[in-house]
Amino acid sequence: MIYGIGSDVLDIDRFDDYDKSGRLALKILTTTEYNIFLELNKTQAIRYLAKQFACKEAVSKAFGTGMRGDIVMSNMEIARDNQGKPYVNPLGNLQNYMENEGITASHCSISDTKRQVFAVCVLEKG
Repeated sequence: MIYGIGSDVLDIDRFDDYDKSGRLALKILTTTEYNIFLELNKTQAIRYLAKQFACKEAVSKAFGTGMRGDIVMSNMEIARDNQGKPYVNPLGNLQNYMENEGITASHCSISDTKRQVFAVCVLEKG
């Protein structure tokens, strides 16, 4: 059963200032995500940050709450499986929150153009 669906679209040029984006990355990315961010060249890093940001926003909307309480960017990691498919890896209090809500799976998709990123997330209740 579907628990919630969320989506987000944003302009990548919001992240064009690499120095400001680096400070933002420290705030919104998990340690694993931040290490990936650091390994990329500037253009790739900005696109990666935009994708992670948009997907995390979509996740928060799928919860129906937006960013608040246990649902914050630092508590969610947007990871990729072996095929490159993104999914939510809940951390900290978010993991408990999802268990309490009966959420058993996440389904995410991220698309981008030269100028924009679009992300959608479906949370499944088992």
